[in-house]
Parts: sequence; structure tokens; C-alpha cells
Amino acid sequence: MTPYYMATIKYDERFEGWDAYVKRLNLPHLTEIVSIDSHCALGESRLTSDETADIAPANEVGPHPVCFRTLECLQGCLVRIAPTVPFNLLPDYPRSSATIRPCESPKS
Repeated sequence: MTPYYMATIKYDERFEGWDAYVKRLNLPHLTEIVSIDSHCALGESRLTSDETADIAPANEVGPHPVCFRTLECLQGCLVRIAPTVPFNLLPDYPRSSATIRPCESPKS
């Protein structure tokens, strides 16, 4: 199974309000949040034709976030559009090939 790739903006101690955030959650050991909720908004108007052609189909990954077929294309896009923004690069597997299994109780 070949993954697609997406980028999320890093949310860590570099952001204003980080200290108050971890204090409110009572998680002083927390160093970073990784969530697809902070996916990088790569609007098609900002993408080159090659980058647009590399976007994974929405019927496989959903409409958001934008996922790319190749990591190289995503990295090139990020360097071109936002070279100073720190990102996490995450794999996302096509929905059609994902297997969802129900949780099972541990056997005694």
C-alpha cells in the first residue's frame, strides 16, 4: 500500500501562547502537537501545474487536507510557497485500501 503525503504546521513551544496552553492542559511535558486539524492550506491557485497533477484524488483521501502522491512534490511545494514555516510531513493511506477492524477485548 503506497501512502499519500500531507503537511501540517508545527505547533510547539515556538508559538505565542504555548506555555499557557500546556499549563491549562496540565501537560508540562508536552513538546509538540501533531494534528491534521492544522493541515497546511495549499490552495490550488498557488500550486504549479505539476503540483496540481500530483494531488491525490479526493475520493481516496477526502476533500481536506490536500495530500500529494509523492513526498518530493510536497516538499518542493512547501519550499517554494512557505520556506520559513516549520512543517510536519505525514503519510496518509488511501481510504480504499485501508482495513478497519473492530476493537477486540483482550483474551484472559
